[in-house]
Amino acid sequence: MVAAAGANAPAGEPVPYLVADLSGLTVRVERQPERREIPVRCDEHLVVEYYSR
Repeated sequence: MVAAAGANAPAGEPVPYLVADLSGLTVRVERQPERREIPVRCDEHLVVEYYSR
């Protein structure tokens, strides 16, 4: 099941802080990512503003 999911995963730019071994079905975190490297659209200040109410 996992191998099928990996085979059908969309191709894209690999993130520089992860090392993937598709033949062994493993992923290793090489280093802690910097905020600008994380592919998530989020305005942190809006989250802080919401929870500071």
